[in-house]
Amino acid sequence: MAKMKANIGDLVYLTDNRKLFGGLKSIHSVFGEPHNEDGIVYVTEEHIKQGQFVINKLLLAEKEM
Repeated sequence: MAKMKANIGDLVYLTDNRKLFGGLKSIHSVFGEPHNEDGIVYVTEEHIKQGQFVINKLLLAEKEM
């Protein structure tokens, strides 16, 4: 969160890192409580279903202004 200059409750866009999907596998969410694992994003099972994410595939996170 520090790297993205994000605060709890800020909007975040998570999308599959593979460009061929063009945002089809993506969700909007909010930043939650920070933790000490750099590069790790925790998402709920519901977010995985809504975003149609594939387990073990990288996601790209972008802070929404």
